[in-house]
Amino acid sequence: MRYACPLIILLLFHFYSMNAQTKDRNLNSILEKAYKLNPELQMLNSEVKVAELNAIEESNLPDPVLGLGLNNLPVESFGFDTEPMTGKSISLSQSFPFPGKLTSKEEMMKKDAEINKEKYKLSKLKLRKEIIDNYYSLSYQLKKLSLLNEKLNVFEALIPVVKTRYEVSEASQQNLIQLQLRISDIKEQIANQQGKLDETRFVLEGLSGSEINNDLQTALDSIVFPSPEKEKLYLAIKANNPQLQQVELQIAKANKLYDLSEYDFYPNFNISLKYTQRDKLAATGINQNDFLSASLGITLPLNYGGKNTAKLDKSLQIIDQYKSLYHNLYLRVTIALNQAISKMNTNVKRTKILNDTILLQANENYKSALSAYQVGESEFTDVIESLNKLLNYEDELYSLKLENIKAITSIELMCGLTLL
Repeated sequence: MRYACPLIILLLFHFYSMNAQTKDRNLNSILEKAYKLNPELQMLNSEVKVAELNAIEESNLPDPVLGLGLNNLPVESFGFDTEPMTGKSISLSQSFPFPGKLTSKEEMMKKDAEINKEKYKLSKLKLRKEIIDNYYSLSYQLKKLSLLNEKLNVFEALIPVVKTRYEVSEASQQNLIQLQLRISDIKEQIANQQGKLDETRFVLEGLSGSEINNDLQTALDSIVFPSPEKEKLYLAIKANNPQLQQVELQIAKANKLYDLSEYDFYPNFNISLKYTQRDKLAATGINQNDFLSASLGITLPLNYGGKNTAKLDKSLQIIDQYKSLYHNLYLRVTIALNQAISKMNTNVKRTKILNDTILLQANENYKSALSAYQVGESEFTDVIESLNKLLNYEDELYSLKLENIKAITSIELMCGLTLL
């Protein structure tokens, strides 16, 4: 049984020195497969493409209108050669917005595609966090199961010792019964732990689309992180946080909406051409001239009831709304970041104490209690208590590692970075 735990190096990261980290190839392959198979990511990727196509669809000229007509056709005869104004016409008309309006509309609608890209990025980071958290939770549960099995092996190995001492009247029957009860309790804990382990494995396999057959018990042992730099994390939040980026893009879109609304104060145009063909008059035998007509229509932006002004005011309100949302969201994210870093700093101190002092002392205390019991110098309960403390401290060490993994994935989500 191994009682001394590996030394855990101080946590977290400096995101300019990521090359110092050794990435788990198995975890990376799980993530890559999950990104390809995840239906939510596929849906969001489609939304990006739809938004890009919407910008193309809505930022081009409307189709021209082709018209065919019969002009001044007399209802008595329905003849084309009886009246001089009768003719057959063909026309073509095209609407044109004020110059620059379509470009402004396209720029505004392109923001939807950029917003959807940030939604995709956020969903990907959330999926990454969930997979990594479950991956290392599975590692922790495997480690905890191993510790329980080690404890069971030690207690089972004590049975012959207790029996021998009982036979020579150096131990009571109560000690033997107590030991057997402890063994039964540990077996129950092992069964419960196995259930939790299977549940986590099921969740991880469902999220990743991968069958998790690898022994991940040592995965937590290999995690090594440099120390954090808070100021650079603040900069990363402003530059990369997907939620903040979405709000910034919404502000930019509202600004583009304001620019587009200003065009409602400018006229739009409609140009049309019309050709009219006339037949020779039957009564006079005179060939009639054909006609070509051209017209220009101009909309008059009279701003009835202040409707165009209302559009401008509404866009300004939207800008103010998203600015307030941005500041509120940034405040909440920075609070969460400080809480995560504070928690990790506390865990670092606790980890150092466990490694440097507590685990060493607990290990020596257990060995001493076991030796003393074997020669009749201590009580049986001292052995059980010392072993429980040793294994509980070791379990706490790996629990702290798992807590810091989850804190790191939370910071990844807040900063829009991939740090593990």
